[in-house]
Amino acid sequence: MQRFQHLDMFSGLGGFSLAAKQSGYIDTLLCSETDSYNNRLLDEKFNMENAGDICDLGVPSTYHSAMTDKDIVPCEETGFSTVTYEDFFEGVVPFPDIATGGFPCQNVSSANVTDKSGIDGTQSSLVHEQLRIIEDLEIPYCVFENAERLNRKGLDYIVARLCKLGYTVEWETISATAFNYPHYRHRVYIVAYLPSTGAGKSKRNVFDHVRQVALANLDKPFKMPLLEEAPQWVLNNAVCENPKSIKLRTKRINSLGNAIIPDIAKSIFDSIRMLEESDDEKGNTHITDEQIAGKREDAGWVYNGKQVTWMPTRGVAHSDTIFSNGKCHLLNVPKQRYEGLYSTLLRKDGNNNFSCKSRLTRPGKLGGLVGEIMAIGANAGGLHPHFCEQFMGYPEGYTELPVSNLA
Repeated sequence: MQRFQHLDMFSGLGGFSLAAKQSGYIDTLLCSETDSYNNRLLDEKFNMENAGDICDLGVPSTYHSAMTDKDIVPCEETGFSTVTYEDFFEGVVPFPDIATGGFPCQNVSSANVTDKSGIDGTQSSLVHEQLRIIEDLEIPYCVFENAERLNRKGLDYIVARLCKLGYTVEWETISATAFNYPHYRHRVYIVAYLPSTGAGKSKRNVFDHVRQVALANLDKPFKMPLLEEAPQWVLNNAVCENPKSIKLRTKRINSLGNAIIPDIAKSIFDSIRMLEESDDEKGNTHITDEQIAGKREDAGWVYNGKQVTWMPTRGVAHSDTIFSNGKCHLLNVPKQRYEGLYSTLLRKDGNNNFSCKSRLTRPGKLGGLVGEIMAIGANAGGLHPHFCEQFMGYPEGYTELPVSNLA
C-alpha cells in the first residue's frame, strides 16, 4: 500500500513519530514543537523539518511579510522551518495524510483542580490552531490525545467542530494498563476521518483493533515488576544516586511525564492501515447498534432538549448525531481493577528528588511516584531516566542526546 505522510503537531519528544516509524508505513514529514530539549531530541531521532510554534504553521505567506520586506529569511531568524499555506498548495511540502497532536493539557488536566477553563485556557486553547490546520488542509485522518478530563472540558466542542467539517469522529478513554503498563494513566484518544478514507468506507470502528490488542494483553504480565513484588529491583533501577551525573536528567524525565505511550498510538495506526487495506465498502453501519447520546445543534450537542457539555467517555459522532454504548472496561480500565499499581509519571517528576520527606506524609496517592519509591527505602538521589523510559514504553536511552548536542 502507499505510504502515509504524517504531520506531528505538539510533537513533544516524538511519541507519535516513533509510533509512526514503528508502523512501517507512515513517514513523518513535518513536526511542530518549541521546547529546546525536545527539538534537539527530535532532530537527533527523526531529522525532520520543524515548524516550531503551531501558530506559525500553515499560515498565509503574508504572515511573514514583516521579515521578508526587510530581506530577513524567516527560518534564519526563528531557527524553525517556515511552512506556509501556499507551500502545501504549491507542492513545496506534501499534503499530510494523517495528522496527530497531543495539544497542551494544562487547562484540562485533573491535576489543575482550580482551573475550569478547559480548551479555552491559555495553554490548551492551542487546540484551536490544530483544528485550523485540519480544516485548511482537509487532512484525511486526524488523531488527538489529551487528559482524561477532556470529556468535560472541551471534547464536546472538538467533536462538534470536526463533524461540521465533514469528519466521522471516534473517541475512547484508554488506560496504560490496557497495554500492560503498571500505572493507569487514562487518556482520551480521538480519531477523525473523512468519508473518502478506508475507515470512512468501512463498517468497522477504528478502535476495534485497539480493543483486540487490549484483549490479547489481558493474560500477560505487566511490563515491569510492581513495587510490592520486587522492591529491590525498583530501587536498583529507579534510583539515580547522583542526579547531576546524568546530563539533562530533569528535562528528560519531565518530557517523558508529558508524553504519550507509543504502543497505544501504534495500535491506532495499525487499525488505520487495516481499514485502508480492507475491501469493505458497506458504509458507516458500525454505529447503528449504539445508543443515541445527543444531536448537534448550533449551540453544540443537545440531548432530551438539554445542552450536553459532559461527553461520554467513549463514542462515535457522525454528521449531526453522537452515539455511545457506555464505558469500555477493556480500554478504560476501572481504577479499582488492580492493586499496588504505581502512580503515573508526571511532567514535573524530574524536579523532585527522594530527599523530599513531605512526600511520605501526603495522603493517598498525593506523594506520587517519587513518594512511592521513597516508601520502599529511597532516601537520596532522584528518578533514573532509563526507568522512566521503560515506564512509558520508550526504548532504553531514547531520551539521551549525544555529547555534541548537549551545548
